Amino acid sequence: MAAALNPRSSAKLSPRVRQRVVEAARRLGYRPDFFASSMRRRTSRLVGLIRANPPEPASMRHALKGLEAELGADYRLLFLGCEWFEEQQEKAVDMLRDLNVEGLLLWDLPAWFPFRVLAGLRARGTPLAAISGPRCAGVPHFRSDVRGAFGDLTRHLLAAGRRRLVLLTKAHPPQQRDLYWRTYEREEGFRDGLQGCPEAKGWLCREGEESSKLGQEPKDPFAAGYVGMKAVMTGAPWRPDAVICTNDLWAAGALRAARELGLDVPREMALTGFDNLPLGAYLSPSLTTMEQALEDLISGAVGVLSKAIKGAGSADDGVFKLPCRLIARESAP
Repeated sequence: MAAALNPRSSAKLSPRVRQRVVEAARRLGYRPDFFASSMRRRTSRLVGLIRANPPEPASMRHALKGLEAELGADYRLLFLGCEWFEEQQEKAVDMLRDLNVEGLLLWDLPAWFPFRVLAGLRARGTPLAAISGPRCAGVPHFRSDVRGAFGDLTRHLLAAGRRRLVLLTKAHPPQQRDLYWRTYEREEGFRDGLQGCPEAKGWLCREGEESSKLGQEPKDPFAAGYVGMKAVMTGAPWRPDAVICTNDLWAAGALRAARELGLDVPREMALTGFDNLPLGAYLSPSLTTMEQALEDLISGAVGVLSKAIKGAGSADDGVFKLPCRLIARESAP
């Protein structure tokens, strides 16, 4: 039976016999037992993926194609959503360890992910790779060059004649750069961009500082931008003519607030986001934003992980930054 169903088997079976066995197995609904096969091969041919939220279908397809290209069609990608609760994250890792996964992708995990739960997998020598999310020591980390992206956004606005710029961003605990690197890099990129224009003014409006209500409703992804824009217009030391938002969802909320405040975007104020979500192209005005090289991030992480699984060398534990692309639209032409 096993020889007939395994196309790579070296057993000598006539095509007629093999076909009869295959047809009989199909009629009976027979499937090889996954765990028995794994024990016999001493390999599960499973690669785990943990993410707080489900990936976009296109991203998942790209990851699957990358695995197949690197490891072969018989490898499978097992996605477990750990949500935003520590106990769920711990259960997800325990399940992957029980299934004897050969590698693990950590994809945009929350800052409070309990990395201690990975100790068992790491002690067993299971290769890991990360896409965005917090930095985990000893794990190769693929992420966007956020500092460069926000520097480019700032320079784009300055080139359009804007001189009073606000960055609407998140507050972050001090001395925790590995966890909140995106927040640090947003601010650094903003300052980098301003340096080339001495007459420009810049101001930071941080979540939790200028308004205690910023980001207070995690179930509403637009609320922080909405409340933040109102905080900007009441708290900034001067009337801004451009606001750079942390992401496209915040920008959508900020655009709604700007309308309520009677602001004309982009005539009186330019507005930008980050991520190039499909939503941005359908807003009015359409949203200027930055697009991440998501496919390249996935390819890099999958490639490093696959090489480690194949024993072609240990995974480089460095940080790999990929540039973003400016998408200029109506909100900040």
